[in-house]
Amino acid sequence: MYITGQVSVFLGVRDPNACAKLRSQLVDYEHLNVVGFAHQSSDIVVAVGKLKPDVLIVDASIVGNSPETFGDVIRNSSEHTKILLLGFQGTLQDFLPMFQHGIYGSCSAATTSNLIKIAVESVMKGSVWFQPGVANVPCKVNSLSVREKEVLKLVMNGHRNASIAQVLKISPETVKSHMHRMMEKLVVHSRTQLVVEAIRLQVC
Repeated sequence: MYITGQVSVFLGVRDPNACAKLRSQLVDYEHLNVVGFAHQSSDIVVAVGKLKPDVLIVDASIVGNSPETFGDVIRNSSEHTKILLLGFQGTLQDFLPMFQHGIYGSCSAATTSNLIKIAVESVMKGSVWFQPGVANVPCKVNSLSVREKEVLKLVMNGHRNASIAQVLKISPETVKSHMHRMMEKLVVHSRTQLVVEAIRLQVC
């Protein structure tokens, strides 16, 4: 699926200053249109019901301990709106059940506006976007083997699997195995997300 035209985004950010900062950053992306914002859960639900945005970016602190319930409320107000949690601290296992309730993505509180843009584009294509908290960075980076880092560096430079196999003098099946393990370790679900996460973690 290719994204054509603008994606309407609603911001549910508790802190007014943080909300204003994110709005100003997202304005720079021509395919994203911030159609509104609110700071309280009840106001967010009402506004989303009226505006029907494509994506709702909302603080995990606003959602609280019942993200599934919040997701159902939003879906009842605007069935097609996809939710992206900002500042979610749980694990992938905590996050996955939320997908059935309209929550398609999760970004850490420290994420950049560029990664949020990529996350929005990802969920608009129907993919799940999960970005663990920054606290997980050291152990995730250290979990990669030397060979996996070599493969990852080539991936980041645009090489496909066949080219990687040729450069490293390994079989394409071995490259696929390395890719699978790296995606598991970095908790990502596509080649694009793998590159984005590697850049964020400064792996190579």
